[in-house]
Amino acid sequence: MNWEDKLNKLGGIGILSTFIKPNDHALDIAQYIKNNNLQLPKAYLTFSTRYGYGIFNNDSVVKSTDRIPVGYSDNTIPISFIYGWGSDDESLQNTRKALLDQIDKHYFVFAEGNPGDYILINMSNGSIYYYAHDDLPSSSLYLIANSFEDFIDRLQLNTNTMHDEDEDDDLEEEWFADDF
Repeated sequence: MNWEDKLNKLGGIGILSTFIKPNDHALDIAQYIKNNNLQLPKAYLTFSTRYGYGIFNNDSVVKSTDRIPVGYSDNTIPISFIYGWGSDDESLQNTRKALLDQIDKHYFVFAEGNPGDYILINMSNGSIYYYAHDDLPSSSLYLIANSFEDFIDRLQLNTNTMHDEDEDDDLEEEWFADDF
C-alpha cells in the first residue's frame, strides 16, 4: 500500500488554511533546503508540500519502535499537527529556527506529538524520532521508525480510550457525598 492510500484509509488529513499566508506559494522550498544544508527524504518532501499545516481527520497515532514514556500503553503516540512550509509562526522554517537551541541541528522537526513534543527526521540516516521536551536532553529522543516510509506504515487509528466519563461522574458523586 502506498502512503497516500494509507493516509486515506486513516480518514485523510485536513489542511488548516488559517496558517497559510498569501505569499507562501512563492516560497522556494528547494532553495531553502539548499541554503540550510538539509538532507530530507524525497517521500517526506512530497508529503510536506501536500499535507503541511494538516491534522488527521480521525484520531491517529504512530506505533513507536522505542518505548516512549509519554505514549500510550500500546506503544503508540499521538500526532497532533503536521507543520507546513510558509511564513506563519507554525511553519517548518520558524519552528526549526525556534527549536535549534533545544534540538540538534541534524534533526528536522516536521510534526507535533503531545503538546510541546515533536516528531523529527534524523537527517543523517532518515530515521524518525520523538522528542519529549520534559526529558533530560541526553534521553529526550526516542526512535519511532527507521525511515519516513516506515513511519507512514506505522500510522494507525487510535484505539486507546480516555477515562470513561461515567467513572469520572461516579467518583465526583462519591466525593460530593462524603461528609467531612
